[in-house]
Amino acid sequence: MRAGFQVAALVLSLVFAPAAWAQAPAPDVAAALSAARGACEAKVAAKFDGMNPTMRGAALALRDLTLSGVGDCGAVKSLADAKVPALMQGLEAEIKGRRADYGCDNDPTRAECEAMAGAALRLADTRTLAAGDYKQLISTPARRRYDRSSTYAWRYDLSNSFGTDPEYGVSLLRLVLKTGPTSPAFLQKVQPGTPYGGVAAELAAPGVADGNCLAACQLSVGRIVSAYSLYMALDTVFQKATSEAYQGSIQLTGELVAQWDAYHFGGGQGRAQLPWELLLNSVIYERRPTAAVEGASWRRPPNGAVILLHPSVGLSLKDTKGADSSIVSVVELLGYSRWSYDAKTQARANEMGASVIAAYRQRDDAKDWSYGLLVRLPINTLNLAWVRTELDNGKSDDTFALTLDLSRFAPKIDARCLFGLPNCAAR
Repeated sequence: MRAGFQVAALVLSLVFAPAAWAQAPAPDVAAALSAARGACEAKVAAKFDGMNPTMRGAALALRDLTLSGVGDCGAVKSLADAKVPALMQGLEAEIKGRRADYGCDNDPTRAECEAMAGAALRLADTRTLAAGDYKQLISTPARRRYDRSSTYAWRYDLSNSFGTDPEYGVSLLRLVLKTGPTSPAFLQKVQPGTPYGGVAAELAAPGVADGNCLAACQLSVGRIVSAYSLYMALDTVFQKATSEAYQGSIQLTGELVAQWDAYHFGGGQGRAQLPWELLLNSVIYERRPTAAVEGASWRRPPNGAVILLHPSVGLSLKDTKGADSSIVSVVELLGYSRWSYDAKTQARANEMGASVIAAYRQRDDAKDWSYGLLVRLPINTLNLAWVRTELDNGKSDDTFALTLDLSRFAPKIDARCLFGLPNCAAR
């Protein structure tokens, strides 16, 4: 009988355990991060008790407590299963709490406050990513922040840095050394992306980082080393917010931006639209915009453009009696050009077009101006022109010339707003 009850209890536990697990409370992100901070700061204080309190010792404390990625200054494992909203809410509370404790509003230049500024930037970027606000992905400096390896990922080999980007990466080693008497010249060398091996020997040299790290310095070092778990949590939420599908959307957005640049300014073909051509084509585009692209706030650019008063210069292919020069100046009066976009570079490719042209060439036996046709060849900036000249004796003369497009040398204008692009207001 007793055995039967035991079997029944076992069966019930197997049946209802999954439901119980599913209802397990989510981890308190802010509490977990706060606990990790306290444990790490205590561990740093213990480290200083057992070693010479120098800046070199502070660097060794950072190395020892973050190298393995576990323990009192490691990643908070309980956050691995937390949802993105809970992670962001808890991180926001913890960053605000640390900034208040550190007095960052009064002195934002302190090393631990610099660490919190980097954390706040990462959290703001992650919110943007989670919201799918592609307009924030466009400007070149901002786009670097969305690359995990350059901003989020921990790199022990690169000066204990989160990210390698010189502007947005954060080197915990540099921040630790900033808290006390360290050679300014050496401190300048320790940047995100600096190989640790390249500065390790100099770090141990006399006069570089052997000044005393006293009470205030040790407090700041503990705060910076404890930022490790906070930054690891930021990396966790970044990876959760940037799923594989979202990364594909980011890549698509980048491709569309590059294609628009090629549409405006030629890309690999070297043929750019001139300011008045952009104005004309923007009016045409406003009336018949391209189709929206699923998964992005950008539309694809057109695969062609109207040509208007577009100059080139060339060399005639045959000499004509009465011609003083073989140089031909050509203006494409009106025409149209089409192309595709290269799948790898997004530049213009296989461009072809045709235009009615006016050509100028000095002659003794006819007027200098003549008219004809020009064909744009799928060879970088090269065109083939034909013009017919009416001679003074009543006959006509046909001239063929190879011309080179001059638009690459023309001044560029900001055409983003003309075409209503999402980064119209970006500066």
